[in-house]
Amino acid sequence: WTRYDFQEAVAGALLVGILSSAVLRNVAASELLPLELVQQFDLNNVNFVSNDRLRSVLARMNTTDVQVEEAVRMNSESRLRALKIGFLVMGCLALVMIGSAGRLPKRLKSKACS
Repeated sequence: WTRYDFQEAVAGALLVGILSSAVLRNVAASELLPLELVQQFDLNNVNFVSNDRLRSVLARMNTTDVQVEEAVRMNSESRLRALKIGFLVMGCLALVMIGSAGRLPKRLKSKACS
């Protein structure tokens, strides 16, 4: 593992975690999605999915157009919220690291160079 692999893994885990919480919040608040429909999805393993993919999955189920549009709306909002919060958190971490790097000692010239 390189440090870049680690950073990508942490960023990915952060985004998926935020997405999961946003999806769960939206599902709990929605009055248009029946419990029977929600139970057909594994909400313990939420991942980013396109609206087209979601529509195709819901088309194979017994859903109304209103339910499909509500699910797509929730998916779009959850993805956008996860990305906004994730980039905000990563930006704040970058600022903290830049500030910390400013406190490092200046590079000393070696005696061999002088």
